[in-house]
Amino acid sequence: MVMLLGSMALQASALQGRIQEVARWRSRQQEDALRSAAMDWLGRLNRSHGCLIDQASSDWSAGASRPCADAIQLAALQRVEGLDHNGQLLEWTPVPAAAGARLRLQLSGLPGPGSAGVQRQARFWVQLGPAPLRATGLQLEAVGGVGA
Repeated sequence: MVMLLGSMALQASALQGRIQEVARWRSRQQEDALRSAAMDWLGRLNRSHGCLIDQASSDWSAGASRPCADAIQLAALQRVEGLDHNGQLLEWTPVPAAAGARLRLQLSGLPGPGSAGVQRQARFWVQLGPAPLRATGLQLEAVGGVGA
């Protein structure tokens, strides 16, 4: 009886370890997808809409933006799309005094329990290079569920 209980405890411990390992793996996959989406978005901003780098996304209305982006291009820049996920830009806020910017994205369809996928938000610090102003570095600061 003691051996049976010991064996069951060992199996339960191994199962718990496996569950934790799978959760860490999913978390790394989600972070990788968020980082990849941020890098893709920054690439589009650098290549096609460099004149918007020094403006907060809240100021990107058709009237306030510079002529490098019309309403259709601004709408496209608000979207974040990938092979297995889609999402949206939540915030782009330049911080000139720190030579950087805050970037916040939300993605849906990330790997998670079940087949539906999950939604996550991520906040990044983006290093901005000298003139001409370009995003040159990216650091993941936080990942959370929707609403985080």
